Amino acid sequence: MQIPRPSIRKNANQINGLRVVQGGLNTLLIELTNLGRATDFQQVNVEFAQGKIGVARAAHNKERVEYGTIEEMSRYYSEARPEIEAAGYGNPSLWYMASDAYTGVPSPSYQSFEDYYAVARNSGHTDVYTDFYTRWKNSMESSD
Repeated sequence: MQIPRPSIRKNANQINGLRVVQGGLNTLLIELTNLGRATDFQQVNVEFAQGKIGVARAAHNKERVEYGTIEEMSRYYSEARPEIEAAGYGNPSLWYMASDAYTGVPSPSYQSFEDYYAVARNSGHTDVYTDFYTRWKNSMESSD
């Protein structure tokens, strides 16, 4: 059984056949970090294809994998802040960080997966995964 692929994110322009990533360094690092998690993303697909998890759990598990990327982005910023700022990418929000209103010290935007997941659900981000798995489930049922 071939596992369908979700559509590619719309964060790139097509110019003479070349993809030009918008957002710069942080966007590139997000995508490379997600690529490094390909096995984790694929495992969710395998579990769904095998019927071990349903649509809602698959969408939840994909968000959990993405949260790992968010944690890594925060770490990148914390470890390389002077270099990141010197390169012109110092806005903490680009790295899933927020500056404390009183101290100015950056800290992760999300304190837990649950915090992130609530935002992802409310923003519609999780709906992309839910729709993907719903379409996949429907296509599996129609091919029986």
